[in-house]
Amino acid sequence: MTNEAWFGVEDEPITLGDTFVRVEREFDERGNATVQRTYGADGNLIARKDGYDEIHQEYNEENKPSRIEYYLNGEPYYMSTGYAAVEREYDEAGRVNIERYYDGNGGKMLLPDGYHSYRQIYGEDGYVASLSYFGLEGEAVINTRTGYHRIDRTYLDSRHVTSEAWFGVEDEPITLGDTFVRVEREFDERGNIAVQRTYGADGNLIARKDGYDEIRQVYDEENRPSRIGYYLNGEPFYRSAGYAAVEREYDEAGRIISERYFDGNGQKVLLTDGYHFYTQVYGEDGFVASLAYFGLDGEAVINTRTGYHRIDRTYLDARHVTSEAWFGVEDEPITLGDTFVRADMTKSARFMMKKTGLAGSGTI
Repeated sequence: MTNEAWFGVEDEPITLGDTFVRVEREFDERGNATVQRTYGADGNLIARKDGYDEIHQEYNEENKPSRIEYYLNGEPYYMSTGYAAVEREYDEAGRVNIERYYDGNGGKMLLPDGYHSYRQIYGEDGYVASLSYFGLEGEAVINTRTGYHRIDRTYLDSRHVTSEAWFGVEDEPITLGDTFVRVEREFDERGNIAVQRTYGADGNLIARKDGYDEIRQVYDEENRPSRIGYYLNGEPFYRSAGYAAVEREYDEAGRIISERYFDGNGQKVLLTDGYHFYTQVYGEDGFVASLAYFGLDGEAVINTRTGYHRIDRTYLDARHVTSEAWFGVEDEPITLGDTFVRADMTKSARFMMKKTGLAGSGTI
């Protein structure tokens, strides 16, 4: 089929989810589409959403595309990742296992992520078990975006990776900004990560920078983490704030509205700042309008670090708070070591703060 065009109920040219209303093709002697061009309703070439209006393709003996070149208005077109042509190799099962990238003159080139080609190897389950990156001369290189030369994976299924390990240019195990070189995961029946463990280069469990080597998670009906427990060497691990597990509640928009903290035995615990849980309420702008702290039996308590039970805020945007007010355990306005109970801020040529006293008006 050398020409396809699509029309609506009034015979008007229409697109099918892209920009073009007509496509023209040329074929080689084996019937493979070697050239494909896209046209608009005015009859002229038009760039599709990917940015090009013409592709040229060469094929291997199995009639799979071995080279693809992209053009716009007759000139080489560079895709968003920086190349104008790509060459592909396939394994015996017909899956792409190597891609190499070229500029508009056919010369080898490095992509912005620092590699010229990649190679992937498939496991018995059909998923990519190993992915590696290489430079202009075939040398091992680091993908500058991901931080590794090679990644190895195992899978539960196509959507669930059960393990990941990262390697440098000499195939040595490497970390990605933390302490561990491999992570292993277990999933619940709904596909949520239920257990995650971290390992060092010696193959043994290793604590990440946060201090634990294992987390265990339970999820609510919306598949959001409702309980997270932390462990080290199989024992409960206490975070710096003084808890080994946290339970979360969410509002209808999926935002956290409460966190409660527990010790290694699952018992309620007071954090080092003197509270067991907090609640937060969101305003119409989506920002936290009110934050309050509570004790083991749900009683209002003072956060010993901040000095208040509750804080109310209004916002200009996510980075700019326009007012703050502080309250005690009986919801009475309180000061924080000064004379005012509320601060109103505006941004103008100079930063200005209006400090409001107990009377509720005036600058004090």
